[in-house]
Amino acid sequence: MGFLFFVAAIILAILLSQKSSQAKSVVDPTSASYRQGYWDGVRAAEQGAAHSPEVSSVAVLPVMSESTEKIAVVGESDNSTPIDELAPVTSFRDKSVPVKDHAVPAPVQPPPLVGYVAPPPHSSTPSPQSSSHITINIALYVAVLLLVSGIILLAQTFAFESWLRMALVWLLIIVSYIAGFMLQKHIPMIRPATLALVGTALASIPVAGVTMYALVLHDAALCWFITSFIGVVMYVLAAITFKNQFLSYISILSLFTASMSLPAMVDAQLAWYYVIMIAFGGAMTLLSCVKVPSALKLFAQPMYTSSLVAVPLALLAATTSVAVLSVSEYTVVFVAGLLYYTAQALTTSNKSVRNYAEFSARLLTLVATGTAAAWASDTSYIAISLSVAFVALLNIIASLHYLPVGTVRASIHEAMLWIGFFTAALVAPFLASIPSLLKSDAALAHPEAMPQLVELALAMMLSLFTAARLRRYGLLWPALYIITVPLLIVVNNIVHISYDTYITIYMACIVLILALRLLVRRLTLSAGTLVYASVSIWLLFAVFYIAMYAFTLGHDVSWWHISWWTLLAVVFYYVVVVEKLRWVVLCAHGATLAAGWLLCAKCSFNAAQTVVTLGVGHSATTIALAEYFRWRNRISRTAAMYRYAAVGYGAAIGLAVLITSMANEWRMLAWLPIVAIGMHAAYRQKAIVMMYALHTVLVVQILLASIACNLSYVEICALAAWLPFVGFGAVSVLMRAANRATAKTKTWWRSGVACALTFGSFALLSNQTYLMRSAGWLAAVAAMYMLVYVVRHVTLLYAGNVMSVILVALLCAWCGVSFSGALVAIAAFGLIGFYGVGWLYRLWRGAGRVWNAMLVSSLTVACSAGLLASLSSDVAIVAGAAVILVGAGAVFSVQSYEMKRLEFAECGVVIAMLGAQRLLCIAFPDTHALVYTHLWVLVAAALYAGYHICKRPIESICHLVILLCLVTIPGLAAAFIDGGWYQLLFLVEHTAVVIVGVVTARKLTSIWGAVGVTVAILYMLREFQALLNIMIGLLVLAAVVFAIVRANRKNVRIRK
Repeated sequence: MGFLFFVAAIILAILLSQKSSQAKSVVDPTSASYRQGYWDGVRAAEQGAAHSPEVSSVAVLPVMSESTEKIAVVGESDNSTPIDELAPVTSFRDKSVPVKDHAVPAPVQPPPLVGYVAPPPHSSTPSPQSSSHITINIALYVAVLLLVSGIILLAQTFAFESWLRMALVWLLIIVSYIAGFMLQKHIPMIRPATLALVGTALASIPVAGVTMYALVLHDAALCWFITSFIGVVMYVLAAITFKNQFLSYISILSLFTASMSLPAMVDAQLAWYYVIMIAFGGAMTLLSCVKVPSALKLFAQPMYTSSLVAVPLALLAATTSVAVLSVSEYTVVFVAGLLYYTAQALTTSNKSVRNYAEFSARLLTLVATGTAAAWASDTSYIAISLSVAFVALLNIIASLHYLPVGTVRASIHEAMLWIGFFTAALVAPFLASIPSLLKSDAALAHPEAMPQLVELALAMMLSLFTAARLRRYGLLWPALYIITVPLLIVVNNIVHISYDTYITIYMACIVLILALRLLVRRLTLSAGTLVYASVSIWLLFAVFYIAMYAFTLGHDVSWWHISWWTLLAVVFYYVVVVEKLRWVVLCAHGATLAAGWLLCAKCSFNAAQTVVTLGVGHSATTIALAEYFRWRNRISRTAAMYRYAAVGYGAAIGLAVLITSMANEWRMLAWLPIVAIGMHAAYRQKAIVMMYALHTVLVVQILLASIACNLSYVEICALAAWLPFVGFGAVSVLMRAANRATAKTKTWWRSGVACALTFGSFALLSNQTYLMRSAGWLAAVAAMYMLVYVVRHVTLLYAGNVMSVILVALLCAWCGVSFSGALVAIAAFGLIGFYGVGWLYRLWRGAGRVWNAMLVSSLTVACSAGLLASLSSDVAIVAGAAVILVGAGAVFSVQSYEMKRLEFAECGVVIAMLGAQRLLCIAFPDTHALVYTHLWVLVAAALYAGYHICKRPIESICHLVILLCLVTIPGLAAAFIDGGWYQLLFLVEHTAVVIVGVVTARKLTSIWGAVGVTVAILYMLREFQALLNIMIGLLVLAAVVFAIVRANRKNVRIRK
């Protein structure tokens, strides 16, 4: 059934192709010829040379306006195509034909310019030709799918004999293959079908091979060979016929599988598979070099590519087959690969391929020599090591012959040179020592030591010879490595070497190479790298063996440690002197300090003695050397480096002084060298930061001295606040007096102020005696006022005033004054002190920001502290607070008079009244509330009178309303709550309000008083209900009459 479906699909494809060929007779309105004929017809109709029986000659074309024509031309100009490219231009359009005299009712749109045609309208429907191609492709895909499925189903059918099923499968493949070729040759229209048929046949070849194995032969190797051979023939023919590069690659792959089936047919070992792969690669290489006919040139690139892939793949696979292959088989595989790459290097003309092949051959020489030696010597590691080392040295000699003198170029010879050194100096000795490493007995004899010594000696000699021959210092690295690591290990295996000998050898090598450096006048980069890298390596190995020596013998600090640090310092000083690298002075001095520290430890100094010794030695040495080099050369970089060393290491020693556990007296003494370093650095270095560093050091010295004197915390803070403030300030004043006012001068008083503020704050926050806290805080207050004087900033003045208030509070606490009393004292200090100082400043310098700040501070402190103090229950304290508040009110009044602002007077009166009423409340606690409200009424009346006199109506009305509210609301509450004479008082007060309103002609006052009187009378007559009803009725009637009169007035206005 699958075959029938396949035949039906082929027939369907042929019919569709015929339909597509018949579709060519259909007129295509989008073609250029159709558009050419269309415009020719337009021209003929224009001149009356053409007539349609269906369409009137009058209305040949629709009328288009000029704007529409322009839009159409612009829209079509981008897509227009020259007619010359599509069809020859007829001469009829280019001729000018005279217009006849008959009338044309509608103007005709003129044709476009000669040589252009309008593009056809865009249509979303596909053309019939593309549709036919799509249907053909779909039919071919379906046919191929059916054919493949039919082959698979036929292979799985068991109704026939096995040989018959296999024959049917091969017959179907061959028929499909031959049919594809026949169709491709005789019917070119269905070439996609031919490609599909041939491709299906080629893809079915593996299925046929599986069928052959499952049904007939049952020999996988033979089936593999037969299938691959048939596939080679079919793939080659298809590739030549269709000229397809992919099929040529597949044919080469089939040939590879056929060759790989040969070892399987004779049951060869795995190694022969790799040999066949290498032989296949060699054959492809030879074929790619042979001139082939033009028909087979399609296979040149696949053969070349396969030759480059097959051999590396075989060698990689052999390398991963360690568990399967023996040494002899490895030797065979590697020798085959070596022969292949050797032949390729000798025959190829491509330089890159030749370099690749030569490099691979030389690498395989090393590997094949090792495996051959292992095969021949029954895995003797000494023989393997000697053979590998010998071949590595031969590679070095071969590379030496080709490398240029004095230059380094990237080449395979350069790579093989270093690979040879690596193999001879590291790999070969390691191979010889494998048996010793596998055995755990350390005292075992080392028979491999002498061969290793010979290998290392030859490699070192060859390294020296190569470096001399090529004039390259970089080639001494192998010799350096051999001397450093493996040579001493091998010698130790022959003759035991102690740790002292190791250390001595490394230090001697350092001294020797530094001495040899002096023989070179001009040091190149490679030579310098070699010298100082070797020195670094030997120093590291020396310190390693020193550590092993200390660990083994149990010494804490040995003379070797001191010698190593001394040698390191000498090396650094050597670099400074010889190489002129001044910054290495820092490293040299650090190494010297480390040696001194170890020497102190060796001499059993304690921590204090060690720190003092190092500090004194460091400060004296650096200062003396810096001054010496500065005296020797006015501008000396070495002197600058010593100053940097003095500061840097001095900071480290200072940190050690602070964190090391020692007596306070020793710590104070140990800090003195740091002070000396700071003074020298600040004197010599013209930097502001060094001045601040000196000030910090001096402050720390003061603190350490205070601690050594066993002072308390608050005493230390007070002393650290006053001494820098006074001392640094005095230095600043003296420098200004000596006309040396510079930026460094400012740092003194700034540091003094900063110390006073900082340590004064610490003293304030302590919980010890108030006297010393006050003393420390006093320094901070003085520093703040000094800062105000220097900087002249008002914000700092406010801060100083706040700090003064805190100082008064501390003094009150020291004197044992209560909190309320302290508030009274603060209020008095604020009122008298700040206002008095501000008044004196005003007399001296006039009004300004300072006067305003002092006035605001005075009133703020007096009012806030006075109000808080007035909350006390003590009559004396409240009286004092009231007096202060009255004084503050007087100050407000004076300022109101001076500034012509009643607002200040209002504030003063309010504050004074608060104090007076609080005093009245404490002195006479049974006073009725109306007394307080009537006092506020007097205040409001006075303020109203003042604003009224100053002709400020808004403020006067506001205060009048406040006055009337103070009269009405408390009186009404008292009348409702207490009754009795309070009702009469309410009536009398509001009657007086009416009288005052009449006298002053204030309608608000009169109305307010009348309302109050009415309310009072109504409340008094509340028992006369009838009168109240009559009164309410009259009010309602009056409201009605008022509404009627108002409505009549509106009607009269409307009529007018």
